[in-house]
Amino acid sequence: MPNEYESCKYRSKESAPVVSQKQHLMQQIAECEFICIDINLFLDTHPDDQHALADYNCYAEQLAALKELYVKNYGPLANFGNSVSRGEWKWVHADWPWQDGHNMEEEEEE
Repeated sequence: MPNEYESCKYRSKESAPVVSQKQHLMQQIAECEFICIDINLFLDTHPDDQHALADYNCYAEQLAALKELYVKNYGPLANFGNSVSRGEWKWVHADWPWQDGHNMEEEEEE
């Protein structure tokens, strides 16, 4: 039986430049979030479009899975109860977006 969401599977670009797995996962999350926002806006004006609703649900599930994978491997993405921090408070150990080297730590190791 074919998956009802087969047509909306997230596909990353094959010719993307070489980046760390962490950066690649963040790019996938950003792209999937953009798709969800875009479909959400469409649904605001076309609430009865079942195809768009199915696509939205599909991408929302994929986005949740991508975020869960990121949190499991690299730490929290969202604060205030949206991400669990097991073992220690991981927010204090991550680079902030305005700091030099943000998302660069793995590139230096390669």
